Amino acid sequence: MIRELSNEEIPLAASIIRRAFATVAEEFGLTPENCSSHPTFLTVERLQGEIDQGLKLFILEEGGSPVGVAGLRSLGDGDISLERLAVLPEHRHRGNGVRLVEFVCRQAVQASSGKVCLQIIDEHAVLKDWYTRLGFIAIEVKQFPHLPFSVCFMVKTLSIAIS
Repeated sequence: MIRELSNEEIPLAASIIRRAFATVAEEFGLTPENCSSHPTFLTVERLQGEIDQGLKLFILEEGGSPVGVAGLRSLGDGDISLERLAVLPEHRHRGNGVRLVEFVCRQAVQASSGKVCLQIIDEHAVLKDWYTRLGFIAIEVKQFPHLPFSVCFMVKTLSIAIS
């Protein structure tokens, strides 16, 4: 079951995001010193601020237990940004990430959005391949001076039924 996160569950969501992204931080050597903005170091306050600025968070539960989260944000140009996709490590490779991505895409279609956009670590080849298999296309790679990795911008064009 996927449902919108309640305000009381923001600490839970922050914990899921930190735990899920910890494997990425370890793989790429990310620390608070070299990448304080990485989701591994997400505080409840920062997540609350993102929600206050328009991030809608959803939680995926299996058997009543939370296993992952995903967020979406309207970009103002009709597109939707997929953010904070996180599946707990012990619940990966079971289709949970796919379910969350498909859910966000359905939400985007319902909002008459033509695209879902996201950003990932460009050097994370396994994740980039996974998103590519889900229909996302890499459109740009940028290096930012404050980040120890390149950022890959990806987009998926959605089919919107016209009635």
